[in-house]
Amino acid sequence: MPRQYTHKPGTPQHPSVWVVVADAGCARLLQQTAADGELCETADLINADARRQPHEVQSDRPGHGPRVGGGGGVFESPQSYAEHTAETFAKRVGEHLNQARARGEITRLYLIAAPAFLGRLRPHLDESTHRLLAGEQDRDLTHCTLAQIRAALPEQL
Repeated sequence: MPRQYTHKPGTPQHPSVWVVVADAGCARLLQQTAADGELCETADLINADARRQPHEVQSDRPGHGPRVGGGGGVFESPQSYAEHTAETFAKRVGEHLNQARARGEITRLYLIAAPAFLGRLRPHLDESTHRLLAGEQDRDLTHCTLAQIRAALPEQL
């Protein structure tokens, strides 16, 4: 569940420039608050599963099933636990952005994300949200201050 800072979900809000700073563990949602370009953090989306160890949620042994031609085979996941949780979180972040765009809350969107996560996030943005994308950077700035994030963006958002 996102932690809200300045507004409650579902309340009318004027459209604004959004900046999403993300990695596989969290997504910080920022908005430009004034013409001077200052950023305000409006919500955090947290991927609690990214902090868990695989053994906390997975069985130690893979499952077994019948093999073609007889005998048994081992079921192996095509993705690691970390890849699966990152993909699930990217989908959640994408859905959040798509819904905000559908509510008319976003006029322009900037994405700053760890390279692997940015690649996972792009496919989860619908076409209309993708059209609002004004820029993206494949950098992990999730632990940076608002001033450091603002310095990484164009002067005019």
